[in-house]
Amino acid sequence: MLVLLVACTAADTDTADTSDSAEVTVCGNLEADTWSAGISRAGSTYDFVLVASDPDPPDKGDNVLTVRVEEGGAGVDDLTVTLEPLMPEHGHGTNPAVVSTTGSGGGTYVSDSFNLFMGGAWQYTVKAAGSSGTDSVDFLFCIEG
Repeated sequence: MLVLLVACTAADTDTADTSDSAEVTVCGNLEADTWSAGISRAGSTYDFVLVASDPDPPDKGDNVLTVRVEEGGAGVDDLTVTLEPLMPEHGHGTNPAVVSTTGSGGGTYVSDSFNLFMGGAWQYTVKAAGSSGTDSVDFLFCIEG
């Protein structure tokens, strides 16, 4: 009898330069962002800026993310902002799958603690819902482990 076992494992990582000279991390089959405070993405309605991570950089285990949501260059308060960590190559996220945030003023939101329980490529989908609409962006990081 043949038994086949399949498990999630962390992928090898290397760094590479993209054509615009921004350093990325190669994690498994994916090119991930290299963590630094201030990484931003423009959504269709809002702009999202990763302000801080605890630990810094994000790491295996418990993490807290601070994000700023802007519209027209100004921080936006009174939004519902959530974080959805997901391992795209493995098809699973964290428990809970959706992480809440608490607004701390000036468009800044601090996530509840979430556990990145294994190394590999983790996608952070940051979503914001407010009077101007709903928007989301993705960030991808390679977590050592």
